[in-house]
Formats: sequence, C-alpha cells, structure tokens
Amino acid sequence: MNISITKNNIIIDGEEIDFSNIEKSVSQKDSKGKIITKEFDSGAKKCYKLVLVDGEDKDIFLSSSEAKSLTQKLRWSKPKEKEEVETTAISDDSVSSAPKKKVNIDSLKRNLSGARNVKFKNPDLVSYWATESNVPRRLSMGYEHARKEDIKDFDLQFSHLNVGLVNNSDGRIMVGSDVLLKTHIENRDDIRKINYENRPSVHSISRGLSAGHIEAGRER
Repeated sequence: MNISITKNNIIIDGEEIDFSNIEKSVSQKDSKGKIITKEFDSGAKKCYKLVLVDGEDKDIFLSSSEAKSLTQKLRWSKPKEKEEVETTAISDDSVSSAPKKKVNIDSLKRNLSGARNVKFKNPDLVSYWATESNVPRRLSMGYEHARKEDIKDFDLQFSHLNVGLVNNSDGRIMVGSDVLLKTHIENRDDIRKINYENRPSVHSISRGLSAGHIEAGRER
C-alpha cells in the first residue's frame, strides 16, 4: 500500500481523497485492546480506519509521523462551526477605491465539503461533492452530474458562493476542483450497506497479521 499525505489530501495507491471528505481517522485494535501493528520494510506501522463523510471507510497502515501529520491535516481542514460574516453597504465610489481582498478558495471548498447537503427539487435525490479525479469512479457507482435545474432554490443555497463557483459550459456545478454529483437515496444507502458488510473485522485483520499477510487497500 502506497500512501502519500499532501497539503490538501491523502493519496492511497493512486486514489486521491480530499481531507474535507474524511470524517475521522480511527485506530484499529485487536481483541486485547492493542492497536494492530504490522512490520514493513520502512518499519512498523499501525492500522487506522478512514471514515468518509458518505459512510464509506478504508483501512490503511501509517507510521507514527504519518498518523500525526494526518491528524493535524484533518483538524486544519475542518471548517469553523461559527463564522461571523459582516456585510456593509458601500457606494460605487467606495468600491472602486477600496483595496481588493484575496478570496481563499480552499476555505470555500472546505465549507462546501462532502458533509454539506444540497437540497434538490426531487426529495429522493442526495448530493455528493467529489474531486475531479474521483468523479469517474462515482459515476460508475450510479451517481450523475447535478445540474442547476435539479436544485431547489439554487440562488438561495449558493448565494454565499458567488465567488469560487465555476460556471461550466457543460452545465456541471463546481467549486474549485470539487464537482457536485447526485444519486437516489436508495442507491446511496445500498452503497453504504455493501461497504459496511464488506468491511474487515478486527479479528480477521489480526489473523492476517499473525499469518504474516493481510489484504489491504481494496477498492470500494
């Protein structure tokens, strides 16, 4: 399993997962309550479960430094629970003379993470924000590109994202590199159910380790 932790995401065997799409990271323990550990060429690594905001999870092995780095990055990627926004009415003359403020697109993207639900005109649809590299995989799982006409009160829901919202000629809705997808609730729930049923148990991981092998990084 090849793992790389960058500023904005973690790359697992070539698959990029944005930190904003990760709910939490949980260490995995054996029946005796000890964190499951495996020896690699680079040294001992511990087993962690990445819980994604859409209900999926992935088991990975991290060194102590990698685990520390991931914990910090996840903490930094979480949007503030309370953020005061102050609006002031100013004249056109004031606008032309006022200094321009740099918009933090990364901050906008974090506020628009996979945990943020978009309401559709069809109440049976649910949203999912995917990175561009992850879109093909999601489409193969039954997701579709969301369009402006699908969304209930689009201007109201996206009024805080006038800056950072990308207008695409093909009708896709994007903020930065995040693409808005849609699927039926039943399809989403089926995917979650399959991922839950196929998750490895702590006992099976422990047996794999004691036997000197373990299947890691399976595709979900």
